[in-house]
Amino acid sequence: MTSTLDNCWGTDYWLRHCEGFRVATEDGETGFVDAVELTPEGDAEALVVRFGREFTHSVRVPVRAVEELDPVDEMIVLGPISDRRRRHASRQLRIPLPL
Repeated sequence: MTSTLDNCWGTDYWLRHCEGFRVATEDGETGFVDAVELTPEGDAEALVVRFGREFTHSVRVPVRAVEELDPVDEMIVLGPISDRRRRHASRQLRIPLPL
């Protein structure tokens, strides 16, 4: 994993605070980070990423799948993800696309 911002706000910090960041995958899918799951120690364990035309599919992605993290552009690039389990997201949490 690489980070374009290398200072006191390191990769661990940004993984814990990346809600709303855009996400791109190697197969061209795009989405956004809906939530960050933390360990009891407060470290980022997984990202909950929304994908799909209307962002109705939610995928739990382990942080080890993050290949690039750009906090300036608020962008995350994911590498191969094994066992991506998709689940339909709650309709109450849908975010409308800007017009």
